[in-house]
Formats: sequence, structure tokens, C-alpha cells
Amino acid sequence: MAAKKKSSVWRTAGLTALLLVACAALSVATINLVVIPFLNSATQPKAQTGTVPQVAQATATVDFEEGPPPPGTPTGELPTPLPTLSKDQLHNAPTAEYPPDVPTLEPIPDIDAVAPTFAPIIGLPPSDEWITYTNKEFGFSFEYPSNWIIEATVKSKNSVIPGYGLIVRNYEDLPTKEDKTIEQLKIDIGAGRTLPDSIPDLTAWAVQHLDSKVIGSESIFSATPIENLVIDGVPAVRWTQTAEMIPQGNVIVGLVKDNKLYVFSAYPATSKYISTFDRIVSSFQVP
Repeated sequence: MAAKKKSSVWRTAGLTALLLVACAALSVATINLVVIPFLNSATQPKAQTGTVPQVAQATATVDFEEGPPPPGTPTGELPTPLPTLSKDQLHNAPTAEYPPDVPTLEPIPDIDAVAPTFAPIIGLPPSDEWITYTNKEFGFSFEYPSNWIIEATVKSKNSVIPGYGLIVRNYEDLPTKEDKTIEQLKIDIGAGRTLPDSIPDLTAWAVQHLDSKVIGSESIFSATPIENLVIDGVPAVRWTQTAEMIPQGNVIVGLVKDNKLYVFSAYPATSKYISTFDRIVSSFQVP
């Protein structure tokens, strides 16, 4: 009887335990299948009904008494302030200097704005010593001051001075934009040209070169009357002329021997050494 009663108690306990396990399993299934989906659907926004989900309010508080926060700070927090440099730090701060290997370009001066300067040309007075120049090709000779300069040219550039050319001057031929002064004198000597058939004698040659169409325009050309001279026993002529290209004038002396023309030109005519020019001409000898 006792054994039968004990077996009934164990059976009841086993059924109870089985019932509890079944209830627990049912509870877990109910939570997973019903409760959790319901909660998830409740938290999702309902686009079908047109409702707008609420945005969670920020938990941080911002003090706006000194103005709104600067851009780029969505949380409203102010950026960390930059450090304030002292005067010594600012003084020692690096400057924007070029590196040593970068050349510094200097401004190019305006050449037109700077007027060129030339050394003054000094004219030498004739020395007491005179020397003789002799031309071996044409055989003529003349005397000139030993401290003056003589220069031979292949062909004279002077339109009045034909043929072989010589230059005698009392100054160095330096570049200058100024005209000659009374302290200077330049003598051009042309020799060796045969008179053309259209010019029969010395007078005809002088008249031709006194024509304003040859030297300059009629309004600015002028000439002194022709003087007759004798050089080394040969008749010669002399005059002074001015034109646009020779405003200070030049002195012309010409002679013809054996149909050969010899011409002297002194510039400027205002030079105080014209008497020296006359002495050189008077010493001229032709073969």
C-alpha cells in the first residue's frame, strides 16, 4: 500500500515538471513570435499614415548669450581657441623670404629716359712744330701741326671733296650729338679726280658747286663771293658756304693742275683756327 502511494507521488511530480517546461517553451515562442515583432513595428515610422517620426531631442545644452555657434559644429560646441602669440614670438616668426638659390630680378632701366653723356671734345691749338705729309700715290704734299691728327681714307665722304681723301683735325674723333665749337677744326682733302668733260675748268666747277640744288634748298643755302688765289703757282678759288647740313658753314678751296682736281674743306667756318687752315693750304704742293 505504501509502495503504491509513493509511486503516485513521483508520477505527479514528473507531470508537474513536464508542464513547467512546456509553459516555459510556450512563453519563449510567444515572445519571439508576437511580442518582439510588435515592439519593432511600434518603433518604426509609419510612412503610410503620413506621420513624421519624432527626432530625439539633444541632451547637450548650448549657451547662446555670446551668439550662435560657428558653422561646422553640429553639437553646438565652440571650437578650441587659437593660442595668442606674444610680441617676441611674432618678432621671431619666419618671413616670406626667397630661398638663396632663387635670383632676385632687378628692374630694367628705361634706356630712353636716360640721356647719354659724352666726354667734352677738346680742340688742340696748333703747336709751333710743323711736319710734312707726302702722298706717294699722287705725289702731293703739305705741312700741318705735329700735335694734330691726320687720317687717310680710301674715298672721301664729302660730296664736294672727290676722289682720295685725307682728314686733318685738332681733336679726337669721339661720339657726340653736339656740333663743333670754335675750338675745333676738321679739314677734308680730296685729290686725284680728273675733271669730266662737262666741267672745262676750275671756274665752271666752282659755279656748279655753288648751285643750291647741289648743296641745299634755295631758302637755306648761301655762299660768299668766290675769291681767286694762287697755290704753288697754280690758280685756285676759295669761298664759304652754309646749308641745312652745315649750319656753321665750311670753307672750300679748289685748284686744278693737269686736269686733276684738288679740293680742301674746313669745318666749321667759325673755328678760330681758320688761319691755320689757310697756312696748310698755302703749303700744298702738287707734282
